[in-house]
Amino acid sequence: MLDEWPSEKSLKDIAQYWCVAVEVPVVVKEGGEETTIRAERLIDGTVLAHSRVDPEARFLLRAFDIDRDGVEG
Repeated sequence: MLDEWPSEKSLKDIAQYWCVAVEVPVVVKEGGEETTIRAERLIDGTVLAHSRVDPEARFLLRAFDIDRDGVEG
């Protein structure tokens, strides 16, 4: 719990920016308002973030589907 927030952005905005591919829902409670952040189903190659060091670099999601009996394909 914070008395002050040292940012121009809300906690919800910051959490939504950083919680792109979370495995579990993230609940943010701010100013009496509750927001649940859930990961969207991203496809292979989705840009997750841009590099702050190299403007041309990107962080990509690399994923593959599996079934309950093992790896498909």
